[in-house]
Amino acid sequence: MSSPLQAFSDRVLFGMLSEAPDLALNLGIAEVAGKALPEAGLPDFSAEGVDRRGRLMDAWALELDRLPGAHDDSTDALTRRVLHYFLQEGFLNRFHGRSGRALAQKVDPLTHLTGVHATAVEMFARDHPLGSPADAEHYVERLSKLPRALRDATDTLRSGRRRGHAGARPVIERAAQNIRGSLHDRPQEHLFYRTLAQAMNRDSMRPGAPLLDRAARLIEGEIRAGYELLLQELDLQVAAPGQSPANGDPEGLYRWRFAGHTTTAVAPADAHRLGKEELRRLHAELLEEFRALGIDLPLGEAFAAMMAKDRYPDGEPGRAEALAECVRQVADAGTSLRPLFNLWPRADAVVRPVELENEGSQHSHYVPPRMGEGAPGVFWVNLRQTLAAPRSETAI
Repeated sequence: MSSPLQAFSDRVLFGMLSEAPDLALNLGIAEVAGKALPEAGLPDFSAEGVDRRGRLMDAWALELDRLPGAHDDSTDALTRRVLHYFLQEGFLNRFHGRSGRALAQKVDPLTHLTGVHATAVEMFARDHPLGSPADAEHYVERLSKLPRALRDATDTLRSGRRRGHAGARPVIERAAQNIRGSLHDRPQEHLFYRTLAQAMNRDSMRPGAPLLDRAARLIEGEIRAGYELLLQELDLQVAAPGQSPANGDPEGLYRWRFAGHTTTAVAPADAHRLGKEELRRLHAELLEEFRALGIDLPLGEAFAAMMAKDRYPDGEPGRAEALAECVRQVADAGTSLRPLFNLWPRADAVVRPVELENEGSQHSHYVPPRMGEGAPGVFWVNLRQTLAAPRSETAI
């Protein structure tokens, strides 16, 4: 039988994942404590959504404070500490603890790596399960909600700009470039359509022409219109006289984000000093290593010389070679590590390239296997970034 704290933590998790279906997809979680999560939701990018999530966090914090802790075992005590930190000081997805919520309003809601366009790519091109006809129906149902999400995100950006807050110009310009690169003349060329069409070709799927036709209509109509309105607002953001996203308390914002990302009590200035000391040490070691290789040059020139000797070919031959090298390294790592473990995951690990139109907004990253699905873990490789580095850095 679960303790009151465990039951409470289940309610918090269910509430969070209901509000953040992108996080639920990424984690491969479809239910919490036997209660099914909504199957076709999208995050709420509206101002009302921000307020609702804030009220949820406050209500959960109040409920946690009222839960008796006298009989907590070691597991409950740790759960209580984690929940207290998250609800008061932490942040995850679009949820912000009390201490940083006012500061969070100063964080840009959209960059080349975050915001509605990046979330859509992650959900529809990477994380959404497409192993059954029901999955495909949920996929298209989610697609039908994307125009609303795009409008809400555009309204949020417009409201901030009218209050005098425009996003940082370089990241807004890059986000706009990425979005324009994802739009095509024919809906069948769009990444989301291609993802669905590829899944519908599997034997486990029944003929999916109606779903594909609906997806094409959505992409060509409301979704394209939503992206175009978003692009218009991003152009206005670029033209606006930008203000700091931390306007009012830049040091407070930095301290809060630094503590949340590092989960340490180290002051940012102290971490900066330690980082510079470590860089000096590493640079000295690197210079010695380069000299041992016969390259006696300043560090920047030494890296350039190594790159000239150790780079992939340009164009498609280089992309093919880099992808093959990544596949080989993952396979070799599995072979080398297997004897070290008594237990080994049933799921495989595979390598897939980030789509061309998303190479400007997605870094190489790993997505673990989804629980209960038998899907593999995926190393998503940004080949543009891989080709920009020496071969010797591919494993990094």
